[in-house]
Amino acid sequence: MKKIITFVILFLGVLCSCEEDHGAYYPVPTEFTVSPTSFTINPDGGDIEITINGGNLGWWIETSDSWVSVTKKYGSGNATIKISVAKNLTGESRQTTVVVNPTFNQPSVSVIITQTA
Repeated sequence: MKKIITFVILFLGVLCSCEEDHGAYYPVPTEFTVSPTSFTINPDGGDIEITINGGNLGWWIETSDSWVSVTKKYGSGNATIKISVAKNLTGESRQTTVVVNPTFNQPSVSVIITQTA
């Protein structure tokens, strides 16, 4: 009889310790901003900076032109990123877009860089 009572107590303890699984935790995305979103730079090139206010979001940066480079391609939260623009030897104005992509399917932000001739 003692074995049955012990078993019932253990069974009830195990039964009571089970709890409902609430699934995976998904944080609520915060506001994501980048500023400024446009620059005009002289033909000699140089460095410019953008400020990313990322809150709890991760982000990554995409560039498509070889005459523009960034100091940090990915990160999370807030950051100041230096963008280096090479000297313009083409004799013509040129323009490129640097895209900052936040995580959690938030809309990306485009930074337009125009370099004069």
